[in-house]
Amino acid sequence: MAGYGSLQEVARKAGVSPATVSRVVNGRRGVGEATRQRVQSVIDQLGYAPDRRLGQFFRTMHGGSQTVVFVLAEKVYGEMATAEAFYSRMHLAVQAELSRRERHMLLVNAATDRTPDGSLNCLAQGICDGVIGEIKDRRMVERLAQQAPMVLMNVDFALPHVDVVIPNVERAAQQQIAFLAGLGHRKVACFRPCNVADSAPTWQDKRYWSAYRDTCSEYSLQLPPEYLQPILCDVHEDEAAIAQFLQRLFARPEIAPTAILTYDFYAGTLLRQLNDRGLRVPQDVSIVGYDDYSFNSHCPLALTTFRQDFEAMAKHAVRLFLERLDEPDRPAARVEIEGQFIERDSTAAPARPVDDSRVLKPVSQ
Repeated sequence: MAGYGSLQEVARKAGVSPATVSRVVNGRRGVGEATRQRVQSVIDQLGYAPDRRLGQFFRTMHGGSQTVVFVLAEKVYGEMATAEAFYSRMHLAVQAELSRRERHMLLVNAATDRTPDGSLNCLAQGICDGVIGEIKDRRMVERLAQQAPMVLMNVDFALPHVDVVIPNVERAAQQQIAFLAGLGHRKVACFRPCNVADSAPTWQDKRYWSAYRDTCSEYSLQLPPEYLQPILCDVHEDEAAIAQFLQRLFARPEIAPTAILTYDFYAGTLLRQLNDRGLRVPQDVSIVGYDDYSFNSHCPLALTTFRQDFEAMAKHAVRLFLERLDEPDRPAARVEIEGQFIERDSTAAPARPVDDSRVLKPVSQ
C-alpha cells in the first residue's frame, strides 16, 4: 500500500506538485493533458497506488466539493485579524461567492504556510484545488501557478495562466475629479501616500496618479508642482505626513486646495487637522474618500467616497478559477471592475472667496 511519501516521489519525478498528482489519480479537473500523461507515466513506472483510507478521509472532509485557498500576506493577515475593513470585505466576498458555488475556502497566512521551495503546505499536502488571493511576491505567484489554478485579486501581474481581477482605479479618479469640477472646484489636491518601505509605487498608485494628472488637465484644473510632490509615510506616521502635506499646500493661499482626494482611512485625520487650521469641511474644503471604509467612525461626517465593488471582484475571480479548472492551459484573463461613486456630506461647492487668515492660521501645538 502506497503512503504519503510515494505520492511525493511521483510529484518529484514528474516535476509537479503533490496536489497535481492527487488530481490525476482522482480524475479531477485542472490538469493539462500533457501534464496528466506525464504524471500517469510516472505513476505506472513506480507502481504507485493511493492509500484509499486517506482518500476516504479527504472525501469525508471535503464532502465531495472542491476547496480553494485564499492567501494573504503576513502583514495583511494581521490587519484582517483586527477587522481592517478593506481585507475583511475582500475575504468575505470571496467566501460568499465560493459558498454560493458550493465550494469551501481555507484562509492561510502566506508566510507561515510557505514551504522551503516557495509553495504552500496546503497545496503540497493536496488539501486544496487552487489559489485565489492577493499575493505581491511575484516569484511565489510564479511557483504556485505551476502547481495549481490561480487567480490574483488586487495584484496586476502579467503571467501565463494566471488570471487577474483588479479595480479600475483610473475610473475612480476620473469620477471623483469630474464630480468636484462639476461643483466648481478648480484646485483639487490628493493625499495618497506611499509607504517608505516600498521600493516603488504600487500599480494602483501609478495608475491613480496618472489618471489624476490627466483628468485635472482635461477639466483645466490648477495643478501646481506641490500637488504632485511624492508623499512618503511610514506605517502609523500618517498624522505627521498629513500635517506636512497641509502645511505645504496651505502656506501659499494661491495654491490652497478647495478639495482633497484621499483614502477613507485618512479622512478623519485630515478633517480634524483642517479644523485645527480654522477650515471647515465641506464649507471651505471638500474631502472625497476611496474604499467606502465601513468602520470610519473616527470621521464625524458621512464621507463622499468611491466604493470598491468587492462582490463583483469575487464573482469574477471565482468564475475564472472554475473556468481554469476546466481549461488549465487557456490564456490568462484580466478583468477590471468598476466601483461606485457615493455622494454624502463631506463635499460642497467651494466657498468664494476663501478667507486667507484662516488658510494661514498655524496649527496649534
